[in-house]
Amino acid sequence: MSRGDQTKIPNRVGIEQRPAIADEKTEFGHFEIDTVVGRDHNLIY
Repeated sequence: MSRGDQTKIPNRVGIEQRPAIADEKTEFGHFEIDTVVGRDHNLIY
């Protein structure tokens, strides 16, 4: 996928604006994941 094919997520909130509690990872629902898109658009977690 080229950068020209990507779409922006509407109303997204940048990571720098997340609440401080998210950095503590003590509250359910705050998690991080790295995702890589491989050949044929297969996702690699």
